[in-house]
Amino acid sequence: MEREGHRKNREREKERGFGMEKSDAMTKRDGMAKSDAMTEGEGMTEKNGTIRGASAFENPGDGQGVEETLPEAGRAGEGKNAPSPPVREEGFGGFAGSLAKEVALRVSLWAVLLMVVITGLGYWTLFVAREEQTLENLADFAAGRVESERFLFDLARDDLRILAKEFLDLYRSDVSFSEEEFWTYFFRDDAGAVRLRRKYFDGTAPAKGLFFRGISAFVGNNQKTLDEDFRRRLLLSYFLVTRLGPARIDRFANLYVSMPENGMVIYWPEEPWGLTARADLVMTDGAVIRSTLQEFNPERKPGWTGLYYDLTAEHWMITYQLPVDYEGRHLVTPGVDVTLDDLMERLVARKMDDAEGAYNFVVTSDGKLVAHPDRLHKAKEEGGILSIDKLDDPDLAAQYALVSANAPGEGEAPRIVRDERRDLYLAVARMPGPEWFFVAAYPRAELLARAHESARLVLVFGVLLFLAFMIVVTLVLRRSVAEPLGVLRNVSGALSRGEYAALSGGAFLAVASARNEVGLLGRAFRDMGFAVRDANRLLEEKIAARTSELAAANLKLEELSFRDGLTGIYNRRAFDRDLDEAFRRALLGQGSFALVLCDVDWFKPYNDTYGHDEGDRVLREIARVMTENVGACGDVYRYGGEELLVILRGADGDDARHAAERLLAEVRALGIPHAASPHGIVTVSAGVGVFSPEYQSPGEMVREVDSRMYLSKAGGRNRITA
Repeated sequence: MEREGHRKNREREKERGFGMEKSDAMTKRDGMAKSDAMTEGEGMTEKNGTIRGASAFENPGDGQGVEETLPEAGRAGEGKNAPSPPVREEGFGGFAGSLAKEVALRVSLWAVLLMVVITGLGYWTLFVAREEQTLENLADFAAGRVESERFLFDLARDDLRILAKEFLDLYRSDVSFSEEEFWTYFFRDDAGAVRLRRKYFDGTAPAKGLFFRGISAFVGNNQKTLDEDFRRRLLLSYFLVTRLGPARIDRFANLYVSMPENGMVIYWPEEPWGLTARADLVMTDGAVIRSTLQEFNPERKPGWTGLYYDLTAEHWMITYQLPVDYEGRHLVTPGVDVTLDDLMERLVARKMDDAEGAYNFVVTSDGKLVAHPDRLHKAKEEGGILSIDKLDDPDLAAQYALVSANAPGEGEAPRIVRDERRDLYLAVARMPGPEWFFVAAYPRAELLARAHESARLVLVFGVLLFLAFMIVVTLVLRRSVAEPLGVLRNVSGALSRGEYAALSGGAFLAVASARNEVGLLGRAFRDMGFAVRDANRLLEEKIAARTSELAAANLKLEELSFRDGLTGIYNRRAFDRDLDEAFRRALLGQGSFALVLCDVDWFKPYNDTYGHDEGDRVLREIARVMTENVGACGDVYRYGGEELLVILRGADGDDARHAAERLLAEVRALGIPHAASPHGIVTVSAGVGVFSPEYQSPGEMVREVDSRMYLSKAGGRNRITA
């Protein structure tokens, strides 16, 4: 109703010519005379002392007019009323109003200009100083990180020199061992590998007051016979590592001595490496040990390797090695390993100011990546060595090019380089010892934000100065322009709050009746308030509709995020969610559950034989039959790769075992040919576990089921372990 009344009101105003910008032709309803020819000294009167506003004072909400009541203005010498003052049409109340407006405008413009110039200069000065200071801090951070790690390289070099010297002294001595004595320390396992006996790792006391532990040794089964010199070097290395290892393990993961005949003696209390290494492991085929052989290192240089993944220890490592030759023959290579966890903690994990988007990485001069916060997974695929040119990462390759082109020399301070590709600053510092460069990457946006934050104080001061100046100007101009503008401001504020009764106030009527811009502006404010109100209502309706549509779309996207794109079953994210809920309910006694983890047997050979498209089809078929078989008793999830996991609600041990047997039978019933499988068809192996309050977490239960699945794999596959 109000909107319709407002529309009709605007139509009436349009018909009467209201709102046009001609200030000399305003026509009044009810016989009001034209006011475009009023001269100084003429009074403005009306028969009843009232002027009815022409639509500008009509309330569009109810369509009723609002009358302006002005003081009675009698003609000269008529009645008791004094003559009304003349009305001037020169701006705000004549000359005074126009002058005040001009003065206020000029003062404001000069004040703004002065504030912008002074504040801008101060802001820029502080900004540049803060930016330079941050870059200096970044260089100091890189230098500090490098300097804090210098002792590690010196310690590795000094320790291995001592070990190499003592080995050569022993080797040149007349110390010898019989073959029988050798085999009291070593044994040959069923697979043909030679290993140090278990007791030397668990701990042995060869003499009173002495206790040695943490030593293991390994010779690959490609060495069918061990000659006397090889056996002697193995025992000499054992005694050296036993004596020197415990004193040098405080900063390194281990201490070892490798041999070109595919042998190694290692002190590593946390890892029985020599007892767990694969019997057919050929260490000299790996990049780390191969780099010490005379064929690949004719200069016989010691040095640090790049980052690599030790498949036996399942650790990321970097290694320092010192080849030891005697009379032109390669005898042994002492070495120390540093685990990635230590490296990341000291070099990569700590970021300058913990700034968001900042990170550190380490590269070698020949293009190898030593450490990086999110590039470690790629190393496994590349054989354990991170080579930047094989990572298919243009950003990292571009950064390496910048590092190479701007690398500081030996003893030089770190250099700051701008990476425009990713909008980063790179602080490049040379690390003493290996040919490595430590790089601290700092987002330019973060630097600018910190610089702006400091410089913002100048801006705040400039604004406060401007406000103080304007307060003084306001006090000076109050009497000339403040009063009419104050009335107009108060009424416009009331109109914006919907308080339309303010239109009948005496102060507003006095201002609005003026034949100048203030009166027109007052009436325009009223119309604008109603227009804004209607627009706000329409906008709120649109926002409500769009919010509802967005909520529905988000629900659909959330459901899709829990589905596996290949098989259509639930994915790992859905499994984590449902397992947490099932585990929580089971702890509260609201129903038990069981897990069945299935893994497709010989799936990689299947992909190699039939192709990945057929492999994908097999996964979809297995997911389909498992979903149909489980039905309403549980849910099936793709856990990762060829692994599928089932949550069986309300199942005990027998139920879970029978369900797993049915799943295996259903997969076999598919009869999918598999030439690379001993069974001739595609099969799965499974591990089964039932909830128990003894599990400390859902993850522990999953690990238990996973280990049982691997028992099924080890037991010949196509079976379950419950």
